[in-house]
Amino acid sequence: MLKNYKFEELRLYAMFSFILISLIYIGISAFSIPLQHAKYSAYKGFFVALLIFTLYNLIRYRYLNTLKLNSDWVFLIYGSIDLFYISLYLHIPSLNQGAIAVIMFILIMACIYRGRKTGITLTLIWFPIHMVIHLNFINSLKNPLLSGFNKIKIYDRLDESLYFQFMLLILVFITDVVYRQITNKEKDNKRLFSKLEHLAATHDQIEAKNDKLHKSNTDLEDVNKKLTHSVAEFFTLQQISTAIGSILDMDELIKHVNDITLGVMGVKDSTIILFNEKSLKLEVHTTNIADESDYALLCGNMDSNALLRILQRGTVVCDNNVHSSKFNFTSGRNVRSLICAPLISNQKKFGLILIEQNFENAFDIENIRLLTVIAQQVAMAMENADLYHKMHKLAVTDNLTGAYNRVYFHERLNEEALNAEKNQSEVSVAILDIDHFKRFNDTYGHLFGDKVLKSMTDLINQSIRKNDVMARFGGEEFIILFPSTTLDEASLIVEEL
Repeated sequence: MLKNYKFEELRLYAMFSFILISLIYIGISAFSIPLQHAKYSAYKGFFVALLIFTLYNLIRYRYLNTLKLNSDWVFLIYGSIDLFYISLYLHIPSLNQGAIAVIMFILIMACIYRGRKTGITLTLIWFPIHMVIHLNFINSLKNPLLSGFNKIKIYDRLDESLYFQFMLLILVFITDVVYRQITNKEKDNKRLFSKLEHLAATHDQIEAKNDKLHKSNTDLEDVNKKLTHSVAEFFTLQQISTAIGSILDMDELIKHVNDITLGVMGVKDSTIILFNEKSLKLEVHTTNIADESDYALLCGNMDSNALLRILQRGTVVCDNNVHSSKFNFTSGRNVRSLICAPLISNQKKFGLILIEQNFENAFDIENIRLLTVIAQQVAMAMENADLYHKMHKLAVTDNLTGAYNRVYFHERLNEEALNAEKNQSEVSVAILDIDHFKRFNDTYGHLFGDKVLKSMTDLINQSIRKNDVMARFGGEEFIILFPSTTLDEASLIVEEL
């Protein structure tokens, strides 16, 4: 990077260069004069003048430079001093060329740093300074042998000085014009550069905005995806909630939920597995698997320890690279990915929801989360259905014997009568009681009588058919409903009983 020099620094370099060359020349010239004539040499005075000028420049640069005394008058005074000292050396043949160069440098720098007006003013000052020095120099060289010597020398120098003065004015004017053009171009370049910087900044801002817009679009896409998942989840939960409120039959509820899961999750297979509390085994309750061999393989391998561990731990398991060695119920079936979620309520472990896909890496964290929510809702629905079933059983059965009560029997009797009328079939009813039951109670007590009633209920249930309905009609009386049965057929059954 180029250093940006100030006026005083450039001036000092130029002055010291001139002084150094002049000192070298004066030193060589002094040695070339015989020693006996050295004391009469004019170079000695110029040598002293150079030393004084050197000291002046050092003091001026250190303490009195124009940068500290920022005034056009001070600049003109300093410039006049410089021109005076340098003009002294115009009369030395070997130093006059250097003096001319320094004078031109001073005037050019004055024009550049202080403007055309200061440069021209300083150029016009130079002429009288130069003429005064020239007159003094001629007067010191009076030659009595030549009449009019001084006059001739003065006129000669006057012509040269006027010519040089005119050239200096032209030089200053041209310098000012060129400098102004260069300055204007620099200003134009700065303006262009400023515009380019502004354009670059604008471009950066546009890129930044584009990046933000791209990020916003990406975020919006993510939000849309999440919204899609949320809508699907909301729809699923709404469907399950509807099932909770409207479907109280356990079998119907499970089939409905499995259909919803299959549609929302978009999987190949969906299966709901229930835990049998009596056998302590898992059993397939509902599935969409239509292939008989796949269905047989699934049902035949429900003793999977992996499924039982999932149910016992109550944690969802996802595997996107299924191996039959880990899940034996997938053996022989085209299953590559699965999610298994337990159906657990506060009161009971009902079973599992199993969804399967026939390619790897089918499921992500959103699928796991959604199936977990579905499993929680289904478990609540199953708990409600189970609770309803228990409450309904309590409402229609006799507390002591477990047989249906009279209210339920009348409901079923009306239903079967309507069905018989519709289907042109017959319905039969038999009523019976326990002989001498009061004597049992009086003799052995009511606890023994209760045992007799329970034993009688079990005996009747074991003797009638699956579709027949037996109820405790009151006290020791029982009534039996025989749907789609003639009187003769019913009599045979009752007589056997």
